[in-house]
Amino acid sequence: MTRYLLALLLAAPALAQAPNLERMDVVQRSLPDGPVALVDGAPITRGDFLFLYQSQCMILASQGKKLDDTTRIKAGITTLAELVQREILNQLGERRKLDISQKKVNDAYAEQMKTLIERFSTDEFTPTENDLLERSGQTKEDALRDIRKALMVDLASDALADEKKVTVSDAEARDFYNKYQERFQRPGMLHLKQIYVRPGKDPATATEKDWADAEKKVRNAAARFQVGDTFEAVARSMSDGKDREQGGDMEMRPASNLPPVYVERSKSMKEGETSEPFRSEFGWHIIRLMARESEADIPFEKARDGIKRQLREIKKLAVVEDYCRPIMADAGRVQIFLDLKIPEDAAANTR
Repeated sequence: MTRYLLALLLAAPALAQAPNLERMDVVQRSLPDGPVALVDGAPITRGDFLFLYQSQCMILASQGKKLDDTTRIKAGITTLAELVQREILNQLGERRKLDISQKKVNDAYAEQMKTLIERFSTDEFTPTENDLLERSGQTKEDALRDIRKALMVDLASDALADEKKVTVSDAEARDFYNKYQERFQRPGMLHLKQIYVRPGKDPATATEKDWADAEKKVRNAAARFQVGDTFEAVARSMSDGKDREQGGDMEMRPASNLPPVYVERSKSMKEGETSEPFRSEFGWHIIRLMARESEADIPFEKARDGIKRQLREIKKLAVVEDYCRPIMADAGRVQIFLDLKIPEDAAANTR
């Protein structure tokens, strides 16, 4: 669901403008003015298609894929199939009167807002709920409706899986664990605290004076340790990091998720040790190494429940597709108004 609301946020500025045919890609130029499909009479709107399609394209681009016409057409076909399947499952849930409380919808909305606020926050700006809704082009009521539909789709999918008695045995989980052993390695972990001093408003445009002022500030922070101030107190009063209110505590996290300069600097430190001030391209820093955990294999007993959930999702997807396939193939129930075809030469290359 978060992915869907994120798509709204990223796609909305373009959709709010009048269509520009010269800037539209091959899929957008193919869109009808009305719905792209009807599922038992219920429309899948042009807007819903565009939101999800643009999200798919952004994901492909982030993976380094070239967004040529063939790739975009394939993304459009995938998007249309996903939306039709969602509507089939939503209608199934409604017919069966599957219960979704308003509290559950509200809780999911609040969790999504929290995730998106964190995603779009910077050191200088933290968006509000209204900022995010305005960017998405939705009202809160619209967002709650979409969240309820997403929850209904999940509930209907679970109901189908339960009817087929979808389960995963310990033996299946063990086979998966043994086959993909490399996936079950815990990365090296570091627990650091930091004091970060930013030069000026932006390190990229900082002047020599900004850098000199930042160095002076960080060395003053280091001097406070000599008179008995705690790391946490100094961080709260002098750090420019987002974690300043937590005393600079970055918590235990994979080393791969930390700035490389922190990882490199911590290699020669002992637990409890505080570094001298040092400079990076981002500013001046002091770090304290709280704890270190080496890379290790995750035992099967700890991985088992997660593997079972993953394998059950795969089996559930197969059950859902088996249920939806004949409905999607029934022209009397599903009408498609968006004609997308992969060029014959491109289709031949994928065989």
